[in-house]
Amino acid sequence: MHDQDIDYRSEAVTLRGHLAFDETAGDPRPGVLVFHEGLGLGDFAIARARKLAELGYVAFAADMFGDRRQAHSLQEATHLVGGLRNDLQTLRARARAALVTLAALPQVDTSRLGAIGFCFGGSVALELARDGADLAAVVSFHGVLTNQMPAVRGKLTARVLVCTGADDPLAPPEHIRAFEEEMRSAGVQDWQVVSYGNTLHGLPIRRRMVRSCAPRSTTRRPTAAPGHRCAACLRRPFIPDGSGLNIAKAVIGVTSLRANGSARSAAR
Repeated sequence: MHDQDIDYRSEAVTLRGHLAFDETAGDPRPGVLVFHEGLGLGDFAIARARKLAELGYVAFAADMFGDRRQAHSLQEATHLVGGLRNDLQTLRARARAALVTLAALPQVDTSRLGAIGFCFGGSVALELARDGADLAAVVSFHGVLTNQMPAVRGKLTARVLVCTGADDPLAPPEHIRAFEEEMRSAGVQDWQVVSYGNTLHGLPIRRRMVRSCAPRSTTRRPTAAPGHRCAACLRRPFIPDGSGLNIAKAVIGVTSLRANGSARSAAR
């Protein structure tokens, strides 16, 4: 496994992302951006990038705060996230800088690019797609869905998957309805929202903490899913190893990025 930090820039800010890929795999390969949660780029997002690399992707965990800055309190995380969410042009520029960095790598097939993100990072993945980036697919795990610059009709061309908790206070039903209407108004051809019942923000945390449950409510289709009520979601990893990435693999890897994928996508 090849692991390395890569410095790149957006305007005057130096960003330090983490690259992971399997040196023994054939080239070129699909490239996937991984956007971190509100605490900054750390072990969780880097571990997701490494897992994607094991699955055959070139994965780049992006740094959205600059200089690999990490928040050490909820207040600091709120300040860092809020600063970017209130300045979507800067947020989108930093996300695009990560995409340019990934696409420039010789191991990457630029016709097969995707992005996933968790919490704040899920919102970033959606913003990159809204901005018209040339992505095959994006997946947002428990990200905020509303924004101040909705997608323009015909600009968002990626397939979109949103995974959210039915009881997530950061993605209440009215926000989900607004997001669905945004997708329709923007003419997005392939989008899904999966709502996990009895689940607050963060989705499953750790395997030992997760219980199986049938969803209390779903969007578009019934789904059996693990659920957990998370009171300290910012302080612990969000998705059990492999579970969230299996969703990302199904959507990004099979229906969008793999040149000869035979799986049927759920197009709208």
